[in-house]
Amino acid sequence: FASKHDLMTEVATGVIRDIGQHMHVLMQSATTPTAALATYIRGTVGFMRDHPERMRALLDIFMSGGLSWDGASEQSALSGIERILVWGQETGEFRDFDIRVMATTIQRAIDGIPFVQQTDPTLDLDAWADELVFLFTLATAREV
Repeated sequence: FASKHDLMTEVATGVIRDIGQHMHVLMQSATTPTAALATYIRGTVGFMRDHPERMRALLDIFMSGGLSWDGASEQSALSGIERILVWGQETGEFRDFDIRVMATTIQRAIDGIPFVQQTDPTLDLDAWADELVFLFTLATAREV
């Protein structure tokens, strides 16, 4: 690599690409918006569980300013969740809410896990994912 920045870019891009591929495979089986949201959460947290060292590297790169996070990066991170939420509202499975607020809240709840994982490597990420699925299933559910 020509520079430290090039190395960090390659590592970060590789991790993000691998998360995307991992999620693409998992999302194929989701047949309802609620199932898709649960799959998204469990799949992303599962990747973190299975690849803690890669997630730590990605976190370190972003926290050290090795890569900047811009509007395009933010939109890319939210677009998959937003599609699930729109689908859920269109089918009537989800209640009315602001898509951007809910998508950002879901993504930030997931993004915070590596910080906790860094201070507690024994963290039960399966239980963590279950709690997030429960939380956001309630948050998006159609009111009765």
